[in-house]
Amino acid sequence: MIYVFRRTKFLFIGLTILSALTLITLILVTELVRPLPAFFVWLFLVLLSAVIAGRYAEKLNHEIDDTLTKKCNPHGYIEKLEKILNRRTGDISTILLLNVSTGYLISGDMQKARRILETISIQNNFSDNRAGIINKWAYYNNFCSYFLNTDDITNAEIMLNNMLEILKNEKFPKQQYDAHYNYYIDKQFLINIAKGDYAGAEQWYLIQFDREKNLFGKVVAQYHLGRIYLHVERFEEAEKAFNYVIENGNTTRYVAKAREFLNQWPKSEELT
Repeated sequence: MIYVFRRTKFLFIGLTILSALTLITLILVTELVRPLPAFFVWLFLVLLSAVIAGRYAEKLNHEIDDTLTKKCNPHGYIEKLEKILNRRTGDISTILLLNVSTGYLISGDMQKARRILETISIQNNFSDNRAGIINKWAYYNNFCSYFLNTDDITNAEIMLNNMLEILKNEKFPKQQYDAHYNYYIDKQFLINIAKGDYAGAEQWYLIQFDREKNLFGKVVAQYHLGRIYLHVERFEEAEKAFNYVIENGNTTRYVAKAREFLNQWPKSEELT
């Protein structure tokens, strides 16, 4: 999930100042509010402001995240992120750049994705804390995706090994390990498929489809299942999987790829 800070920070500051001015006015103008009780009221209002700002931030985060995960709209996702990116610097800027590159990878614009990743410096953009470690893992993950989609398996394997080394780092947050290890295994299957090894892949993507809560994840799982079914010449199942992608994948690159596969292989009615 993307975390948006700027607007919520200003909202929190604004609510805090407003509550302080209101109480000061009440103390000076009336005798209804005494200074000591007023302080505790103000403290309560500050905490309430923090809650309101936090809820607002959560709403913004979900709006951005849902654009991709629920609506399968990488172009809208990129647009929302780039508006925020223009106003951010430092660690938040790095996080946003990584997610914008993800959007371009999913939209199918590999060259833009790579250009964005190349603006990120491993030496300068990743701090030596938990957040920095996760961002560095995401950097290698995105480059692994880029190399897979440009048929550079050698470099994809190098990125995959880098991802594994980061997972072994003792600073990697334990509560996030399973999710990231799942992505690592997924990339390993994709590399194996690219090398012609389909062992275990069907079962893996069937499990991913069942587990996935978001539409985008289900679309990706069905896309790879379609590729697997084509490989073993189970054309009717491949057609069904690719049609699911076409019907639900919106503007992701998987839709165009699914149509391409369907046009190259016999339809189920042609096999009867």
